[in-house]
Amino acid sequence: MDKTTIIIVAASLVAVAAILAAVWMYLKKNQTERLHSRFGPEYDRLEEAEGDRRRAEKTLHERQRWENPLRTRSIRALRLLLCTPDALRWRNRGGKTIATG
Repeated sequence: MDKTTIIIVAASLVAVAAILAAVWMYLKKNQTERLHSRFGPEYDRLEEAEGDRRRAEKTLHERQRWENPLRTRSIRALRLLLCTPDALRWRNRGGKTIATG
């Protein structure tokens, strides 16, 4: 390999590393803003109690991961409950129960 090729490869590696670092910093900033808007004063309180933003964000991220599946399951169960044939008939009648038979 000649000098020019080595310089081009090195410059390419540095450029890729710089792009990856910029993307990583953007994602971390985005995560911080998302957690802060989601938890508000609790974010500030936890950051002060933990003494470190990273530890506070880790705690809030764990809490968010634990909470989301429960919410998704309950919405899915409610949707199934509301879309049963009996529920659809009840809604089509305007919510009035009609005795059959």
